[in-house]
Amino acid sequence: MATDVLVGVVLILIGALSLFFGWQLFRLILALVGLTYGAAIGSLIANSIAPGEQTLALILAIIVGLLLAILAGVLWSLAIYISGAFLGAAVGLLLAPSIGAMGITQLVIVLGAAFIGLLLAIMLRKTIVILATAVNGAGLVMYGVSLFVPSLRVVTFVNGEMQIVSDSSTLALVILVVLALFGFLVQYNNSAAWRRSTVL
Repeated sequence: MATDVLVGVVLILIGALSLFFGWQLFRLILALVGLTYGAAIGSLIANSIAPGEQTLALILAIIVGLLLAILAGVLWSLAIYISGAFLGAAVGLLLAPSIGAMGITQLVIVLGAAFIGLLLAIMLRKTIVILATAVNGAGLVMYGVSLFVPSLRVVTFVNGEMQIVSDSSTLALVILVVLALFGFLVQYNNSAAWRRSTVL
């Protein structure tokens, strides 16, 4: 339980930074979100290779998380495209369990959604930075809060596999969408000069 409290607080703090200050702290947020989603993807990879093997899941979560965090930090000039891919991956991570996808299928959906996010980022650039950081922030905040308030849990992990929590998903998803929209509007309103500039 102490681990859940620590993870919950960290997720809420990272999520709040991303939700409201994503475009201003973009390089930092990108690395933190890379670490977070990399850990989740590493866990999915481990589960598709050896279901229920917690040690492998932890090792791959750490390796993939650190790798994505480092890549995001070093390749920040490509940050717009990375953020679009993270946005897509976030949507894929939520979508896959809701349609019953597991193992390799779940991984393929997450990677496919990341690719679609990348394509959108190429077309929409700065708006995607704001949208991606708002959606990612809302998702991290909600997951962190759900560790304290289980009735708001949208997803849970069983033997390293992410599963949708059907009885609470509707309310939590509505809150998630409202929170993401609010974060997007706050960032969009505060970024007019940046959006008009040529600086990423």
